Amino acid sequence: MPKSALERLAAIGGIIATAVIALILVWFIAFVSFPDGEGIDWTEGVIAWISVGLLLLAIIITNIIYVRILLKLSKGARYGV
Repeated sequence: MPKSALERLAAIGGIIATAVIALILVWFIAFVSFPDGEGIDWTEGVIAWISVGLLLLAIIITNIIYVRILLKLSKGARYGV
């Protein structure tokens, strides 16, 4: 398999991983935003949303950066290392 095909395949895998992480974030927001009266209250929900939400957003942004680099490499861009 040529190197560009592997880089493109890795980029597609990164896109899928980013989508899964985004779905986890959406699920978490929906789960924490609507407490049903037992367990977590509104204040704890906000604290949990901020802490977990910011972490997942940082992971999503990092994945997007690496996916863009892999896509550029698969199209022939060169990075000096």
